[in-house]
Amino acid sequence: MNPMPIAAAMLWRYRVTLGFFVVLIAFAIALGLSLTMLERALRQGSARASDQFDLVVGAPGSVTDLVLSAVYLRTSSLPLVTPEAFAEALAAEQANFVAPIAFGDRVGFSPVIGTTADLVASLSPDLAEGSIFAARDEAVVGASVAVEPGETIQPAHAHGGADLPVTRMTVVGRMAPTGTPWDNAVIVPIEQYWLTHDLPVGHPPGDESIGPPFDVNHLAGVPAIVIDAANIGSAYGLRNQFRSEATTAVFPAEVLVELYGFMADGRAVLLWVVTAVQGLILVAIIAGLALIVQLNAGRLALLRALGAPRLFVASAVWTFSLTVIVAGVLLGLVAGVLATLVLGQWAQAELGIALPFSLTREDVELALLATAAAALLSVVPALASYRRNPVAALSH
Repeated sequence: MNPMPIAAAMLWRYRVTLGFFVVLIAFAIALGLSLTMLERALRQGSARASDQFDLVVGAPGSVTDLVLSAVYLRTSSLPLVTPEAFAEALAAEQANFVAPIAFGDRVGFSPVIGTTADLVASLSPDLAEGSIFAARDEAVVGASVAVEPGETIQPAHAHGGADLPVTRMTVVGRMAPTGTPWDNAVIVPIEQYWLTHDLPVGHPPGDESIGPPFDVNHLAGVPAIVIDAANIGSAYGLRNQFRSEATTAVFPAEVLVELYGFMADGRAVLLWVVTAVQGLILVAIIAGLALIVQLNAGRLALLRALGAPRLFVASAVWTFSLTVIVAGVLLGLVAGVLATLVLGQWAQAELGIALPFSLTREDVELALLATAAAALLSVVPALASYRRNPVAALSH
């Protein structure tokens, strides 16, 4: 005998209530799935965003603020590396290039970053349009900046700056997408940045050149320095060299590991909460399904009285319960992925980091585990119907 028609009849009869049950199950599954996928994407995206930054040097202070400002452009007020320390960094023989980073100005919603062409070429070896700046009044924009090559821009000073010279610059190139906050940056020669802030420009008076070699007698302080090391051994040597009283040096990965530790702790707490919510919802659903089976006790007892075996009735109840739960799990998987994509778009816009979302085998296994647990719990109403006395049920 086929128990499906009996289960289908019960599903149709209570379709509104059961639809609510399905939505509750889907919510529980989607909540856990979204949390896992977002946390994983944030870790992977932030790690990729730091790949082009071997070593970051700054003045003594918070290395977290240093990395967030220099790598992720979450700029804050940093103490300046002294011109003497900057000159020492420029003289490092184990470096492929040394690039200063200065910030504070903006063009619309885009930060203006003063640096050298070496860093631009490192971030985007092949530009999407145009060329790298070759003069002080030229700029390169990130892939997401709504300014086209050939247009002029006028940076706004973030800290007043009414007495500072007004600068108009021509955009000459656009970087290829990097999946980092630099996609929203306007990058200018460090000399132009120093000039507009009334600082030494790294070259003798009358010398209009940009980039290295700099004249150590005409250097200004900078918030951060990026050093591209020749190899791993050189990177560690440079880090040790610039961990001194005058400077601090850090691999971005060091800060990320610390941040990931905080994220893991927070994720663990949230997962416990989500798991508790999922458990409560599942127990409530099973209780609701058992109540529905109780409401149909008379009909099920009639089947028994007509000769249906106990196992057949119990199978119909189990199929009925399992169908509701599986539908909720499948809907939860779809809803979780869609919710993650929507939240991910918002997170990408806020952070400026490309977040790689993926549904992994682990995610599917967790959903299957939840389904298996639900299948076991579905035995509860099925067992109740199996043990119920048909005569007693009919008498009620």
